[in-house]
Amino acid sequence: MTDKSINVLLIEDNSGDRRLIQEMLSEVNGAPFDPVCVDRLSAGLERISANEIDVLLLDLELPDSHGMDTFSRVQAQSSQIPVIILTGLDDAMVAIRAVREGAQDYLVKGQVDGNLLTRSMYYAIARKTAEKRVKHLNSIFRAFRSITMLTVVETDRECLLRKACDILEDIRGYDAVWLGLLQNGGTFATVVGSGVGFGSEENVPGLCDHLMRGDIPQCVSNALECGDRFMVVDKSISCEGCFFGDAYPESETVIIPVGHEERLFGLFIISLATDLATEYEEIELLMDVSDNVGFALHTLEMEDSILKRCEVR
Repeated sequence: MTDKSINVLLIEDNSGDRRLIQEMLSEVNGAPFDPVCVDRLSAGLERISANEIDVLLLDLELPDSHGMDTFSRVQAQSSQIPVIILTGLDDAMVAIRAVREGAQDYLVKGQVDGNLLTRSMYYAIARKTAEKRVKHLNSIFRAFRSITMLTVVETDRECLLRKACDILEDIRGYDAVWLGLLQNGGTFATVVGSGVGFGSEENVPGLCDHLMRGDIPQCVSNALECGDRFMVVDKSISCEGCFFGDAYPESETVIIPVGHEERLFGLFIISLATDLATEYEEIELLMDVSDNVGFALHTLEMEDSILKRCEVR
């Protein structure tokens, strides 16, 4: 954590307290803090909206906000930033309430030195990172469980494909998800998609139309040819002037084959949200989901074959 500068936002209207806190941070050896100070909650909320803050030191009593309402307004705008309340109010009940509602720590002015403040900020950042990690893993497990149940009960192919896309987009918060089924010659027989992010209303059906017409982006062609279990698209190399590079330039695209045993049924194409990055657990989820969908498609194909043989007889 000490290898990079830590952006600290201090919302404090007392100039003496601001100087004291800044001195505390500057005197700690090896602490790479980059503090920014504002004296109004409104100015602090503007800073928070810029998404450039690693940890927030918050006074509860400000000219434009008072008491726990100050913290509640910060939480309402962004619950992702670790918040340490740094106040002159030495009240155990307020401290307990603040921590219960999401504050990472509650420190009282006059009882804090540089080492304590530094340690509290490091712990706050670490705890918030752990909370995000747990939330991330829980959403992965929910998505996997939901799609596993779907593959057991859904007997209509197109409904299976569409609902699988909807589940991943809804639970995981991806920008967009597509699932395409192949036919002979490497062209797509069916392509469905889901996405409600910015521009997705046009982009999701747009890619469906492209693939159905045989206008296949180079990265999709590469995924069909290479036979790898997954592909994270390097947009700086393969997406210049391509659909994904133009429609989702800020997010990563992941392509996962859908198959069973030696049979390739199609591809999952996922545009991750801009605040998500491909991680080991994420790729494992998508591969497990594609395996389940592939097995379900194999089962439906076998059932259709059995029904046709029965009809002939």
